[in-house]
Amino acid sequence: EKVYEDLMLWIARNLQKKHFIVLSGYATGKAQELTKFCNEFLNETPIVSEKIFAQNQACEKHGLKLGEYLKLDHNLKDANILIIPPSHVDQQLFQVIEYFTGRKALSAMATGWPGRRGFSKIFPLSDHADFNQLLEYVRQSEPKQVLTQYGFPREFAFQVRRKLGIPARELDAKG
Repeated sequence: EKVYEDLMLWIARNLQKKHFIVLSGYATGKAQELTKFCNEFLNETPIVSEKIFAQNQACEKHGLKLGEYLKLDHNLKDANILIIPPSHVDQQLFQVIEYFTGRKALSAMATGWPGRRGFSKIFPLSDHADFNQLLEYVRQSEPKQVLTQYGFPREFAFQVRRKLGIPARELDAKG
Protein backbone atom coordinates (compact mmCIF):
# COMPACT_ATOMS: atom_id res chain seq x y z
CA GLU A 1 0.00 0.00 0.00
CA LYS A 2 2.84 2.38 0.87
CA VAL A 3 4.65 1.72 -2.40
CA TYR A 4 1.43 2.20 -4.37
CA GLU A 5 0.80 5.49 -2.55
CA ASP A 6 4.34 6.72 -3.21
CA LEU A 7 4.13 5.72 -6.88
CA MET A 8 0.73 7.36 -7.28
CA LEU A 9 1.88 10.63 -5.67
CA TRP A 10 5.12 10.74 -7.71
CA ILE A 11 3.29 10.18 -11.00
CA ALA A 12 0.45 12.60 -10.16
CA ARG A 13 2.90 15.33 -9.12
CA ASN A 14 4.86 14.96 -12.33
CA LEU A 15 1.79 14.77 -14.55
CA GLN A 16 0.66 18.07 -13.01
CA LYS A 17 4.00 19.49 -14.19
CA LYS A 18 3.11 18.19 -17.69
CA HIS A 19 5.95 15.62 -17.70
CA PHE A 20 5.70 12.40 -19.69
CA ILE A 21 6.11 9.32 -17.49
CA VAL A 22 7.93 6.16 -18.51
CA LEU A 23 7.24 3.23 -16.21
CA SER A 24 9.37 0.15 -16.44
CA GLY A 25 8.69 -3.36 -15.24
CA TYR A 26 9.23 -6.87 -16.50
CA ALA A 27 6.94 -7.66 -19.45
CA THR A 28 5.34 -10.57 -17.64
CA GLY A 29 3.84 -9.79 -14.26
CA LYS A 30 5.10 -6.37 -13.29
CA ALA A 31 3.90 -4.67 -16.50
CA GLN A 32 0.38 -6.02 -16.00
CA GLU A 33 0.38 -4.71 -12.43
CA LEU A 34 1.52 -1.30 -13.71
CA THR A 35 -1.16 -1.30 -16.43
CA LYS A 36 -3.87 -2.00 -13.87
CA PHE A 37 -2.34 0.52 -11.45
CA CYS A 38 -2.48 3.31 -14.06
CA ASN A 39 -6.16 2.62 -14.69
CA GLU A 40 -7.32 2.12 -11.11
CA PHE A 41 -5.24 4.63 -9.18
CA LEU A 42 -4.52 7.35 -11.75
CA ASN A 43 -7.43 7.04 -14.19
CA GLU A 44 -4.82 7.06 -16.97
CA THR A 45 -4.74 4.86 -20.06
CA PRO A 46 -1.08 3.96 -20.62
CA ILE A 47 0.66 3.14 -23.85
CA VAL A 48 2.47 -0.19 -23.63
CA SER A 49 5.22 -1.75 -25.71
CA GLU A 50 4.34 -4.47 -28.22
CA LYS A 51 5.61 -7.26 -25.97
CA ILE A 52 3.65 -5.94 -22.97
CA PHE A 53 0.58 -5.50 -25.17
CA ALA A 54 0.73 -9.20 -26.12
CA GLN A 55 1.25 -10.25 -22.49
CA ASN A 56 -1.64 -8.03 -21.36
CA GLN A 57 -3.93 -9.61 -23.94
CA ALA A 58 -2.88 -13.11 -22.88
CA CYS A 59 -3.65 -12.27 -19.24
CA GLU A 60 -7.03 -10.78 -20.16
CA LYS A 61 -7.86 -13.89 -22.20
CA HIS A 62 -7.57 -15.81 -18.95
CA GLY A 63 -9.76 -13.45 -16.93
CA LEU A 64 -7.39 -10.81 -15.55
CA LYS A 65 -8.95 -7.35 -15.86
CA LEU A 66 -6.27 -4.70 -16.45
CA GLY A 67 -8.29 -1.76 -17.72
CA GLU A 68 -7.57 0.26 -20.85
CA TYR A 69 -4.18 0.46 -22.61
CA LEU A 70 -2.87 1.37 -26.04
CA LYS A 71 -0.25 -0.44 -28.11
CA LEU A 72 2.85 1.69 -28.80
CA ASP A 73 2.64 2.74 -32.45
CA HIS A 74 3.95 6.27 -33.09
CA ASN A 75 1.25 7.46 -30.67
CA LEU A 76 3.20 8.97 -27.76
CA LYS A 77 0.99 12.07 -27.83
CA ASP A 78 -2.11 9.94 -27.12
CA ALA A 79 -1.24 9.28 -23.46
CA ASN A 80 0.77 10.54 -20.52
CA ILE A 81 2.36 7.26 -19.52
CA LEU A 82 4.39 4.63 -21.38
CA ILE A 83 5.06 1.20 -19.89
CA ILE A 84 8.07 -0.70 -21.24
CA PRO A 85 10.41 -3.51 -20.13
CA PRO A 86 13.65 -2.40 -18.41
CA SER A 87 15.72 -3.71 -21.33
CA HIS A 88 14.19 -1.02 -23.58
CA VAL A 89 15.21 1.91 -21.38
CA ASP A 90 18.20 4.06 -22.29
CA GLN A 91 19.03 7.76 -22.52
CA GLN A 92 18.35 7.88 -26.27
CA LEU A 93 14.81 6.69 -25.63
CA PHE A 94 14.15 9.66 -23.36
CA GLN A 95 15.54 12.04 -25.98
CA VAL A 96 13.21 10.55 -28.61
CA ILE A 97 10.21 10.74 -26.27
CA GLU A 98 10.97 14.36 -25.38
CA TYR A 99 11.41 15.26 -29.05
CA PHE A 100 8.12 13.67 -30.15
CA THR A 101 6.01 14.73 -27.16
CA GLY A 102 7.55 18.14 -26.50
CA ARG A 103 7.57 17.19 -22.81
CA LYS A 104 10.26 16.30 -20.29
CA ALA A 105 10.34 12.52 -19.79
CA LEU A 106 10.81 11.05 -16.32
CA SER A 107 11.23 7.37 -15.64
CA ALA A 108 10.52 4.98 -12.81
CA MET A 109 11.21 1.31 -12.43
CA ALA A 110 9.06 -1.00 -10.33
CA THR A 111 11.31 -3.72 -8.99
CA GLY A 112 12.35 -5.57 -5.89
CA TRP A 113 16.00 -5.20 -6.92
CA PRO A 114 18.03 -2.31 -5.50
CA GLY A 115 19.86 0.25 -7.64
CA ARG A 116 18.92 3.16 -9.86
CA ARG A 117 20.12 1.94 -13.29
CA GLY A 118 19.49 5.28 -15.02
CA PHE A 119 15.92 5.76 -13.81
CA SER A 120 14.62 8.94 -12.21
CA LYS A 121 13.06 6.88 -9.43
CA ILE A 122 12.93 3.27 -8.24
CA PHE A 123 9.85 1.92 -6.49
CA PRO A 124 10.44 -1.26 -4.45
CA LEU A 125 7.43 -3.09 -5.81
CA SER A 126 7.91 -6.82 -5.56
CA ASP A 127 5.50 -9.72 -5.55
CA HIS A 128 8.14 -12.25 -4.57
CA ALA A 129 7.49 -14.37 -1.51
CA ASP A 130 9.91 -14.29 1.40
CA PHE A 131 11.34 -17.42 3.08
CA ASN A 132 8.40 -17.98 5.45
CA GLN A 133 5.85 -17.37 2.69
CA LEU A 134 7.60 -19.91 0.48
CA LEU A 135 7.57 -22.50 3.25
CA GLU A 136 3.87 -21.83 3.86
CA TYR A 137 3.16 -22.22 0.13
CA VAL A 138 4.94 -25.57 0.09
CA ARG A 139 3.08 -26.71 3.22
CA GLN A 140 -0.34 -25.75 1.84
CA SER A 141 0.24 -27.29 -1.59
CA GLU A 142 1.17 -30.68 -0.05
CA PRO A 143 3.63 -31.74 -2.77
CA LYS A 144 5.12 -35.20 -3.01
CA GLN A 145 8.53 -33.64 -3.74
CA VAL A 146 10.01 -30.14 -4.02
CA LEU A 147 12.67 -29.17 -6.56
CA THR A 148 14.38 -25.85 -5.81
CA GLN A 149 16.12 -23.38 -8.09
CA TYR A 150 17.36 -19.74 -7.87
CA GLY A 151 18.30 -17.77 -4.80
CA PHE A 152 19.50 -20.29 -2.22
CA PRO A 153 18.18 -23.56 -3.67
CA ARG A 154 20.32 -25.97 -1.62
CA GLU A 155 19.53 -24.20 1.65
CA PHE A 156 15.83 -23.96 0.91
CA ALA A 157 15.59 -27.64 -0.03
CA PHE A 158 17.29 -28.47 3.29
CA GLN A 159 14.76 -26.37 5.21
CA VAL A 160 11.80 -27.96 3.39
CA ARG A 161 13.09 -31.40 4.39
CA ARG A 162 13.88 -30.30 7.97
CA LYS A 163 10.83 -28.17 8.79
CA LEU A 164 8.14 -29.85 6.68
CA GLY A 165 9.41 -33.40 6.27
CA ILE A 166 8.85 -33.23 2.51
CA PRO A 167 11.47 -34.69 0.14
CA ALA A 168 13.26 -31.77 -1.51
CA ARG A 169 16.37 -31.28 -3.57
CA GLU A 170 18.13 -28.60 -5.54
CA LEU A 171 18.05 -28.79 -9.29
CA ASP A 172 21.59 -29.02 -10.57
CA ALA A 173 23.01 -26.56 -13.08
CA LYS A 174 21.79 -28.78 -15.92
CA GLY A 175 18.25 -28.77 -14.54
